[in-house]
Amino acid sequence: LPLAKQKRIVATYFREYRKTFLGVDDGGALESPEEHFAPLLQRDHVFSHAWTLAGRDRELEKLIALTDRAPREITLLVGSGGIGKSRLMRALADAYRKKYPDHAVFILSAGRVPSSTDFDVLAEQPSLLIIEDAHEHPQIRAFLATLARVTSPVRLLITARPYAAQLIRSEALQTGLRADDEGTITLQSLTIDQAESVAREILADRKGPVRLARDIARLTRGSSLALVVGSYLVATARIHPSVLNNSQQFRDELFGRFRDALTAQIGPESQREIIRDTLNLIALLQPIDLDSPALDSLAEHVLQLRIVKV
Repeated sequence: LPLAKQKRIVATYFREYRKTFLGVDDGGALESPEEHFAPLLQRDHVFSHAWTLAGRDRELEKLIALTDRAPREITLLVGSGGIGKSRLMRALADAYRKKYPDHAVFILSAGRVPSSTDFDVLAEQPSLLIIEDAHEHPQIRAFLATLARVTSPVRLLITARPYAAQLIRSEALQTGLRADDEGTITLQSLTIDQAESVAREILADRKGPVRLARDIARLTRGSSLALVVGSYLVATARIHPSVLNNSQQFRDELFGRFRDALTAQIGPESQREIIRDTLNLIALLQPIDLDSPALDSLAEHVLQLRIVKV
């Protein structure tokens, strides 16, 4: 079997014997779409990708077409934070698999640097590799340079914030890859009608006041994240419908409740411990270089936390 499928089988049934079966200590930096999006597919969570994708048909069609370009030509999806890039990536992964059932789709795990085994996985078969929020990756140039030398064709799709688009293009160019305007899609905000359809679905599913869908869409326009979270919180009565009459009060309630929900998921005490331990580590090492791979390693070994959590 291809190494990617071997890893999936071992991770499912014999996780404690990963080293014995595969000769590797962990699952690697490359995740399948199922692994990557699994935590975000629960409809009873404050934020979820389980809702119907709205208003992105044209962008999805163009992304699928762009993945047909030569492997050395990068597809770049640009959009502000919370606008819906990740949800579109989930849809693209599904569509790409339907179009190319013999190809693999991988998503680079946040904050992880691929190992030689990960590159072996990519070299085994034609693949689509998605790198989300590439502007936050500590070693993006080195990663792209190695990818440029992978023998099997790897089609690369990168998402980034608008301020980082030119940086990604420059880094790609210096490694022999190409990320031009023709291969770039800039994601725009949903229209009021499109946002309303999302809010309506969430409110109906959670038995909330569907009549408020348009008000929520109006107040959260420009942020798909705020739209989904706001709809869920109104539907579950964590935000009283009366605050929809005051846009500032709604926003304050929205992000306050969202923060509380995230804190509840990891526990306030755990959150405080993470902050305290991280500050202690910084105090010990200062001055620190945030881009240094040594910091990643130290954080993981000393704090027993993945660098993305830190």
